[in-house]
Amino acid sequence: MNYIRTLTPYKFKGFTLIELLVSMAIFSIMAGGMYLVFNNFSKVKEITDRDSKRLAELQRAFSFIHKDLSFIIPRPVTDEFDSDNPLDALTSDGDAIEFTRSGWNSPPFLARKRSELQRVSYTLEEGVLKRNYWYVLDRAPDSLSRELVLLTDVEELSFIFYFEDSDKLKDTAQWPPLTISLYSGAIPCGFFEENDIRLPDIIEMKIKTSDYGEISRKYSVLSGYDAVLDEVRC
Repeated sequence: MNYIRTLTPYKFKGFTLIELLVSMAIFSIMAGGMYLVFNNFSKVKEITDRDSKRLAELQRAFSFIHKDLSFIIPRPVTDEFDSDNPLDALTSDGDAIEFTRSGWNSPPFLARKRSELQRVSYTLEEGVLKRNYWYVLDRAPDSLSRELVLLTDVEELSFIFYFEDSDKLKDTAQWPPLTISLYSGAIPCGFFEENDIRLPDIIEMKIKTSDYGEISRKYSVLSGYDAVLDEVRC
């Protein structure tokens, strides 16, 4: 008996349309989730880098301020106009300051030797805190200041000066202080005269920024010349 073998072809089974659509939907959900995670990570990194850069900028600015204000000395200077009245050792109208400081490092390899004293000013211009300094103390008409940008996005800059007078701690927003209106009768010992080289005991600096708000720092003036002046005058 002859048997006829019938060859049946293999049936190849593929994805159905529904399975394909479900797979695409799952892949889209996973891709969307990964994108959200990556996007959030990028934003966090951007904010962290920005805050780190801002914090470094603040630390750098206050490092300069601390070194300058802590080493103020009573050394008046002649201005570029060679006027009869020299610029006070420290002068401020409340929102800017200019003074003479010591401790300016003079590297031995410099071609031109310069003084270790330096005239410095801090000003606020269009939201930027700037440090200006001169290479000479007594200026000539061609003496120009060098500018250094310390801090951006600054809204306000102010100074308060504390000094001991008649055994009382007083404060003023202007230096030299206009103390003549505070007294009646005889002028006491320690009165501030014109072009006086006296210095405050403490300087408070307030900076208001758009992101950190108001920042206040107090610096002790390390100069010890006031006691000598008191002994001479009193």
